[in-house]
Amino acid sequence: MDAYTRSLFVHPDRLDANHLVFGYDLEGESLRVVDFWVKKIWEMAGESSKNILSLQVKQNIPVNIRPKDWRTRDASFGNRRQFVEALDAALKKFYPERYHGGNWLKQVATGYQAKTGIPL
Repeated sequence: MDAYTRSLFVHPDRLDANHLVFGYDLEGESLRVVDFWVKKIWEMAGESSKNILSLQVKQNIPVNIRPKDWRTRDASFGNRRQFVEALDAALKKFYPERYHGGNWLKQVATGYQAKTGIPL
């Protein structure tokens, strides 16, 4: 999560990157692709009552943003703004000394609009 949130300062348009996700079956020693999806990160991640959003946390440090099963209703974030707001809340929880005064969210939102011409 740390590298991703820092990268959004420079490349906020990463929020619109497409991720290819495969559904597969193992058949003996072979892999058979049974489905695939193209998703944005905010369409794969979702809320967590424990860590604000679905995160892999080791020794109280968020390591990775984890996917949820987006095929179930209300599992993922409805839009990129909700996802970024959850990231901001997670940063405040896990790194309270790093980003004072809500600057991270404001910088990402400003940078996103400057790069894409679209409000976050």
